[in-house]
Amino acid sequence: MEPNTANGAFSSCSTVVKVLVVVLGALLTVVVLALSHQHYTELRLDRVPLRRVSEFKGTQQQSAKQCTHYEELIQAVVAGQNPPQLSRQQLHWIATQIWSAGQGKGVPANFLVFGLGLDSITWRQINCLGRTVFLENWQSWIDKITGIDPLLEVYKVDYNTTVGTADAWFNGGRWPVALPANVTSSSWDVILVDAPQGYAGDMPGRMQSAQLALNLAQRCLEQGKLQRVVIFLHDMNRPLEQRIGREVFGADPNLYYLGLMRGPLGNLAAWEYSKDVREAIAPE
Repeated sequence: MEPNTANGAFSSCSTVVKVLVVVLGALLTVVVLALSHQHYTELRLDRVPLRRVSEFKGTQQQSAKQCTHYEELIQAVVAGQNPPQLSRQQLHWIATQIWSAGQGKGVPANFLVFGLGLDSITWRQINCLGRTVFLENWQSWIDKITGIDPLLEVYKVDYNTTVGTADAWFNGGRWPVALPANVTSSSWDVILVDAPQGYAGDMPGRMQSAQLALNLAQRCLEQGKLQRVVIFLHDMNRPLEQRIGREVFGADPNLYYLGLMRGPLGNLAAWEYSKDVREAIAPE
């Protein structure tokens, strides 16, 4: 029996067509998948970075316009595990002066603090739009606190006095102590003298830090950089600080005594240095 050549040819053609269809289908699938993957990749590269940049810029703008109110920050630090030696009312008194000099006028304020502690983070946050600088004489304390908050601007100061030799300083020329140039050349709206230590005879005492605060205030007004500077002195319940109030701050006619606020861990006094003529009030 001879083979049917017509049917064989038809069968061969049919097989070739089927193979071509399968191959074309596979190629079409690969092309579709490739196009889909390319489109997905472009979406990821295009949209995600733009969204992140937008969010980052928005965060910057928000942080520049909004700061946590100082009352909320004071409440948090007072209620914390390590409350500061300054009382809530004393913290509030200082914070209102910082605010009135800075954010209350829509400008950055400069706040200088003699001393460094766990509450230093709160001071930086209260003056969030301005510059806050801390001067500390203990390197170990600087390392500890800046380890907690690396954003703090801190400089080490070496005092060369003691509480036991305070008479020699008051009566012997009041020798100075060096400060960094970017501290002495800056203008300070508010200055807090809460260091160095002065509770024992071998401690440095606050004669030099108080004198530095006064010198900086005088320089700011003489150069016309500011119209007023407020100086706070903590621990005014101690005899040495009271003497500083009388013989350092009380000797300048341009320094106006604002008053005293008592606290469970030390009294806080304030002076305003300005060219305004006011009736002098002696500190308590």
